[in-house]
Amino acid sequence: EKVPGNCDCSMETAVRVIEVEGKQIMVCHGHTFKVKSGFINLALGARERGVDIALFGHTHGVFYENVNGVTYINPGSIGRPYYGDSPSYAVLTLDAKTDQMAYHIVYIEENQRKMLTK
Repeated sequence: EKVPGNCDCSMETAVRVIEVEGKQIMVCHGHTFKVKSGFINLALGARERGVDIALFGHTHGVFYENVNGVTYINPGSIGRPYYGDSPSYAVLTLDAKTDQMAYHIVYIEENQRKMLTK
């Protein structure tokens, strides 16, 4: 599922809610919730939508936290990470049978990044 970022010239929906393996997942870039100033607006948006997971970006920094039953995940940035981090992406695995969620960040080394962009 994709959503437009703050530099995209798109009329696409900025916030989407999808269901995967029985979990409600909010997908957004994060700028509409002003996540660079804090996460309260994102938390309110997630609560308003009744989601289990909120996936967001905009800060270009890896973030993971579970607050009041909602898991917040920012995979960092595959293109332009901040804070000296390597480019990264997230892998989220959901299992409806066991109601388990697994999450990990994959950091891309420079040589792997070159292979991905060819």
